[in-house]
Amino acid sequence: MKTFWFKSAKLMILALILLLTLCACGKKEAAQEATDARLTSLSFTAKDIDGSKVSSDSLFSGAKVTMINLWATWCSPCIRELPDLEELYMEYRDRGVEVVGILLDGTSDSAIESAKTLMIKAGITYTVLRPSEEMGDLLNVQYIPATVFVDSRGNLLGNMVVGADLQAYRDNLDQLLGETGG
Repeated sequence: MKTFWFKSAKLMILALILLLTLCACGKKEAAQEATDARLTSLSFTAKDIDGSKVSSDSLFSGAKVTMINLWATWCSPCIRELPDLEELYMEYRDRGVEVVGILLDGTSDSAIESAKTLMIKAGITYTVLRPSEEMGDLLNVQYIPATVFVDSRGNLLGNMVVGADLQAYRDNLDQLLGETGG
């Protein structure tokens, strides 16, 4: 009798783990869709990592497509993908692509200093911004890294990419540049 209950308990635990895993994936997709639905265009002013004021108009207007990557200094996948983002920027900038990072924890001096160290180590040359209230729904992501794409006027293009996925970035950029005549 004890063996039966033990096996039943193991099966119930496995079923619960499977159910929770499936629910978590659904929430991630639902969170992404909800964020995508709120975002239609971006217009903001913010400070870059060095404290200089920057407007979205000045960032976006010179590019066919701007890739905006949301990251934080405490996020391991975000940190690991920094060199890949720089490589992507170098690969696509001559085709009219701008890359912009938004440091979500860039409201504290310690996070900004950590970010500067990480950026130097990764060789980052693209613009990294501190978050501003004007960024609104863009900052309301549940998973990072998260990346969105906008046109030269700040209109959202395609879907948000959640997670560090260099191939998904390339696929999106290739498709978007094809659509924008790049």
